[in-house]
Amino acid sequence: MFKERELPLWGSILSELHLTLFDVIAFLFGDADSIVRVASSRHTLLVGAMLVLSAALARNWQRHDLSVQPWLLLIPFAASLVSSTALTVLLALWWPDFRPQMLEWLPRMAGLFWMTAPLAWIYGIPFEALVERKSAARARLTALTIVSLWRVALVVRCLCVLLDIHVASAMHLVIFFGIVVAIAAIHFTRRRDRPQKIPMIAMGMAGISSTSSRSPEARVVANFTGCLSALLWIGLVPSIGLTWTSVRPEPPLQIHAGDAVRAASPGVWGASACAIGFWLMILPAAQRKQRSKTRVSNLIESGRYLDAVTFLSETDADSFPVSWVPPVETALDGWHPERLMGMMNLMPEQRGRWFAAGFETVFVEYLKQPLLYWFSDVRSAEVAELLPSVVGIRPEDATEILQQLSDMKEWLDVVGGQTERNSGRPTYESTSENKVECYVDQDGFIISWPPETNARRVIREELERRTAV
Repeated sequence: MFKERELPLWGSILSELHLTLFDVIAFLFGDADSIVRVASSRHTLLVGAMLVLSAALARNWQRHDLSVQPWLLLIPFAASLVSSTALTVLLALWWPDFRPQMLEWLPRMAGLFWMTAPLAWIYGIPFEALVERKSAARARLTALTIVSLWRVALVVRCLCVLLDIHVASAMHLVIFFGIVVAIAAIHFTRRRDRPQKIPMIAMGMAGISSTSSRSPEARVVANFTGCLSALLWIGLVPSIGLTWTSVRPEPPLQIHAGDAVRAASPGVWGASACAIGFWLMILPAAQRKQRSKTRVSNLIESGRYLDAVTFLSETDADSFPVSWVPPVETALDGWHPERLMGMMNLMPEQRGRWFAAGFETVFVEYLKQPLLYWFSDVRSAEVAELLPSVVGIRPEDATEILQQLSDMKEWLDVVGGQTERNSGRPTYESTSENKVECYVDQDGFIISWPPETNARRVIREELERRTAV
């Protein structure tokens, strides 16, 4: 049950009757009295909802165009409700004497989760404007790790204070819960059609935009997600055993909300409103940049490449987010070669403008993945036509591309057999409107090395020339 605790000397009559701002702050640091007051306040859900909204604004103000995707502000609410409900159900499964109180605890647990929202304000720091992109990604992942561990420790503390659960038992239970939730989130947010892509939960939780899968920040997130997944699976079995053997509270306790149902003080309402107001105040400037990003993306996605170039020519780099890259490939959706080629056909006339180098950089990244064009007669012809006019290819880039082509050819020679019989014959024609012929089967596996067409010869010779520059 909730234990009535004697208020410290600095307590006042007001603190006995209200949930104060100090209680909200002390709650985040695990103060037992504050945890009890937060759990017993009738305004915890409403105050928590305001804090969650402020945290959602902090996470998204510089990442997304909220006029187009306002539903992103609801994701923290949904995620926390699912998590708090799942933890309450797990408590009932683990501790049978808790089951009669489960329905009463569903809103209370949600309120406790929501009151941890101020920890997420750290995601609102514009790391990309302070350090280079790779360091910014590392800073965001560090912040994510700190906030996650802090929340785990705080939930453990809440269970110990409110339910008199032994700290070891509470820790085993919460860690097991966290591992299962993390594994499920990573699994269900990974694209089924592109399992090699970074899970959306990793990009979203880290506060990183869906940029190129070969960008510095995407590589950092991919490495982090890979290590995290391995640690989670390694820790799953021990956590199951520790949770199963944990000591349940005995004798069973009568759980209730205490004698006093405290209202939130004016200071709590004011601070919560100020938190929302702060992010709303800095939102317009960032959203103007996001709207520019959205407009270019929409123009390119609809095939209006000339209009996109015209709009880019009328703006400058300061009109776009710091981490903006041409929207022709993302870490979540993969490549869109038709968009890249459509824009690159217009770049020779735009050389020297602020955005031209960005498109050439993305084109070089495209060339470094020969699987995307070498086995397609149409795509290789497009690359051969554009390649001589691209000035951003460094000798080391050309060397890397040629090495990848050589490695692929060597691999197919080693496989042999089936590839020799099909050599030079396209066995699969895609159903796209471009009718791209590919030397692969329906599952995307290479089964033949394409013939040395004029386009492929031009690509190879141009790359060899670039290695000598």
